[in-house]
Formats: sequence, C-alpha cells, structure tokens
Amino acid sequence: VLRLPERREGEPEPWRPQWPRVPVEIRAPFFRVGLTAGTVWAALALFLSIVPSYTERILGTRNLAVAAAVAALALLASFAAQAVLERRKGAHRRDQALGCFLLALGLGGVVAAAPTGSIALVTAGSIVAGVGHGFAFLTAQHELNELAPGERRGEVTAAFIACIYFLVAGFVVASGILGSIFSLDAAVEAIGSVLIAVALGAAAWHAVTSRAAAPRRRGAAPRSAAARR
Repeated sequence: VLRLPERREGEPEPWRPQWPRVPVEIRAPFFRVGLTAGTVWAALALFLSIVPSYTERILGTRNLAVAAAVAALALLASFAAQAVLERRKGAHRRDQALGCFLLALGLGGVVAAAPTGSIALVTAGSIVAGVGHGFAFLTAQHELNELAPGERRGEVTAAFIACIYFLVAGFVVASGILGSIFSLDAAVEAIGSVLIAVALGAAAWHAVTSRAAAPRRRGAAPRSAAARR
C-alpha cells in the first residue's frame, strides 16, 4: 500500500473524523444493497459460529476438523463464486437476486438437516449458501461503488459496512440467546428461517427494481442515438 502511487486532484484536505452518511438521493438503492450484504454475511456468520456445533450434533462426533470443514466449505464456495463472477459481465441486480435465492436455498438445506439427520444436506447447503454469498456480496459492493458519489465514497462505504456488522451482530447474538434458552437445533432453525425470509425478500426487491429499470434503459437508447446525430 505504501508503494502505490497516490492519485489526488487539487490540494489535500486536512484529515477529520467523519460519520457514516448516505446522500438522500441514493438512500433507497443503498438500503437495498446494504440489506443484501448484511443478510449474506449474517448467514455466513451463522456458519462460522454455531453451525460447526450443529454439525457435530448431527454426526454424533467431537471431531473438530469435520465440523470446521463444513463451515470452511461456505467460505471456499464464496471465494470460487467471486473469482468466476469477476471474469464475466453481468447485471448487478440480477446477480444479487440470484445470490440471495441461492443463499436461501442453501440455508433451507441446513435447516432441514436436523430433523433428517443428513450430513449431505448440511454439506450441500454450505456450498450453495457460499455460492449465493459470493454472488450477492460481490455485486452489492460493485453496485455500491457505482451509486456512491466520488466525494462521499468513504462515508457511504462506512455506512455500508455498518449495515453488515449490525445484521451480523444481531443474528449471531440472537442465535446464541436462542441456543441457551432452547436448543442448538431450535436456534439454527429459527435464525435460518428468518434469514431465508429476508434473503427471499431482498431477491424479490432486486428483481422488481431490475424489471423497472429495464424499460427505461431500452427507451433511453433512441434518445441517446438522436442526440449523437
């Protein structure tokens, strides 16, 4: 980082602490991408916090390597999905909708694993949820970078990260409380079900806004061509 060339326009501004802020004109799309990123990271945090213990209970084993491998699958799948996605062009809203849907599908497998005692469902759910996380988070970050005005990017990015940590902390703490009061299975089923509902809602929001934007893009082409002529 120290060796990177610094690109700056005009005189440097004095450093000052800044609060996370979002300009009024981008708040609606900001909350859409913030909800997406927060939801997918909350789901991944579930895999890193209580799903390993959940896996141990289903398998009837205390082998930490096995439990850790299931959690690691979600991370590896997310990494692979992001690496593939970076190599192709796509539509941010469509890919976020797909990512949220895959996340919900993967969480459904994890939730269904307890009553069936199926490690295959936990494993497949981890992989599918990880792919959904990779798709949704990467494209949410890309859309945020396009939304944020250049002079406000730091403040907007800070607000975006705050959304992620708020949802991660809320869901992880809630899972711990539910696990202490009821049981580990009940905590995974309750938190997983809420995350599935939120992810499907976010997917629907992306799909609706994507369809609404498509006619405007198609209608803008003749006007821009006429302007060039």
